[in-house]
Amino acid sequence: MIQFTLPFAGAFACVLVFSRLVADNEIAACRAGGMSYGLILLPALFLGGAFMLGMFLLSNWIVPRFFNAAEHTLEKDVTQMLVSQLQKGRPFELRDDLVVYASGAYVDDAPPHIEGAAVQPTRLIMLRGVAVGMLDDHHRMIGDATAEQADIYLFRDTQRDRSWLTLRLSNAQGYDAQRHRSIAFSEQPVYNIPVPSPFRDQPRFQGWLELRRLSREPIRYDKVADTSDRAARAIAREWILRSMVTTWRSGEGTPVRIMGPREGERYLVWAPRWSRAGDRLELSAQANQRVSIEYLTGGLISRRYEAASAEVEVRVGEPRTEPGIEIKLHDAHVVNERLEGRGTELSEWTMPAMHWPQPVLQPLARLTDVNVLRSTAARFATSRHVSMALERLDNQLRKLGRKIVAELHERAATAVGCLLIVLFASALSLLWRGQLPLVIYFWSFLVAAINVLIVQSGENLAQASRGPWIHGLVVLWTGAAVTAAAAAVMFAVLARR
Repeated sequence: MIQFTLPFAGAFACVLVFSRLVADNEIAACRAGGMSYGLILLPALFLGGAFMLGMFLLSNWIVPRFFNAAEHTLEKDVTQMLVSQLQKGRPFELRDDLVVYASGAYVDDAPPHIEGAAVQPTRLIMLRGVAVGMLDDHHRMIGDATAEQADIYLFRDTQRDRSWLTLRLSNAQGYDAQRHRSIAFSEQPVYNIPVPSPFRDQPRFQGWLELRRLSREPIRYDKVADTSDRAARAIAREWILRSMVTTWRSGEGTPVRIMGPREGERYLVWAPRWSRAGDRLELSAQANQRVSIEYLTGGLISRRYEAASAEVEVRVGEPRTEPGIEIKLHDAHVVNERLEGRGTELSEWTMPAMHWPQPVLQPLARLTDVNVLRSTAARFATSRHVSMALERLDNQLRKLGRKIVAELHERAATAVGCLLIVLFASALSLLWRGQLPLVIYFWSFLVAAINVLIVQSGENLAQASRGPWIHGLVVLWTGAAVTAAAAAVMFAVLARR
C-alpha cells in the first residue's frame, strides 16, 4: 500500500500549500522580487526527493524487516497450534498427505544437539502415543504408522532461509492399506514437513540485499528448492538403476549388493538378462539360469530366491530420505537354507523394502549450487523423470529471475514516480491559479493513479512466463516517463509566463 499512499499524500500536500500561496499572492510577491519558478518549486523538489528516498528505503529495507519478523512469529504459532491441537486430542494435518495424532505433546525450547546434523534444531516437540496416517489425493487413508513416542524438531536454515519440521518415530510399526500388509522399518521413520511462509515464497516481501542474494543463490527460494529436491530424487532413482545394470555388465556372475530393512541384512541379486521398461528394470531368466537372490544375515545365507522373472523399481518418497528398492518376483521358488533346503513355490512375491548400500540422495540434497545439480542431471537426461525434473527446475529459475528483476525495477520506478508526481502537482497548482484546490488535486490524483497502474502492469508483464521480460520493463518505466513529460510540460508553460 505504500506505493499508493506516499505519491497521493505528497501530491495532496503540495496542492494545499501552493494553492494557499497563490491565493495569498505570495507567488506574485516572489515573482516581483525576481524569483524564478524553478527557485519557487525548489522546496517541492526537496520534498519529492525525500519522498523518493523514503519510498526506496521503506520498500527495500524497512518493510521487508517487518515481514521477516512476522515470519518468525508465524513459525512459533505453528508449533504452538500443533501442540494445542494434539493436547486437546485432535489430529493435526502436517501436510496434505500426512496427519498425526498423539495422546500427549510437550515443548522443549532447548532441544539436544544432533550429532552430524548440518543444521541444529531450534525447538523440540515430544509426543507420546503417536499415530501417523498417510493420505492420498482424496484424503483417504492409504497407510499408517504407530509408535510409543516421537519427536518433532523445528529446524531453521539461515543460509537457505528455510524452516521445516522433522517428525521422527521411535519403535514404529506400520501398515500398508493398499498392499494389505505390515511394514518393517529398518530405522526410525522420518517425515520432513516444510513450514509454509507467505512472505518467504514471494520476492515482493524480500529486501534489496535478500533479492540480490536470492539471484546468486536461487536454492533459497522455496519453489526452486522443492523443484531441486524433486530433481535430486529423480537423479538418485536413475543412478541406482544404472548402477545395477553396470554391475551386471561388469562380468558374468557379479551380483548387485543391496541392504535389507534391518541392520545386518543383505541381499545379493543375480540377473542373467535385464531390460529397461520406463523407470524400472525387468529381469528374466536365460537358458538354465534364473533370476537369483540370496538373503544373508550375519554374513550367512539364510534364504535363496529363484524366479523366472522379476521387476525392480526404485521408489523415492520423503525429501532427503534415501530411495527404497522394491523387487517383485514371478514364479518364484524360495529355499530356506536353515531348514535343510526346504522350498516353497510362489506365483508372485514382493521382497521387503531394501535400500542402496551407500547414500545416494543425501549428497545431492546437500548441494547449494543449482548449476552443479543441473550439470549432474544433464548426465541422466535420457531418463524421462530426470528430463522433466530438469525442465521444471529451469522454468522455476527463469520465473524467479524475472520476478527479482521486475520487483527491483518496480520499486525504483515507484520511488522515482513519487518525485515526479510531487513536482507535477506543484507546477499544476501554480499554473491553475483560479481553480479550487480540489480540482487541481483531482487531476494530480489521476496522473498518480495512471502512473501506479502502468507500473503495476509493467511489473506483471515482466513477470509473465511468455515473451521477453524487457517488454515489461519498458512498460513499467513508461509510467514514470509519462509523469515526467507531464511535469515538464507544466514547467515549460510556467516558464513562458
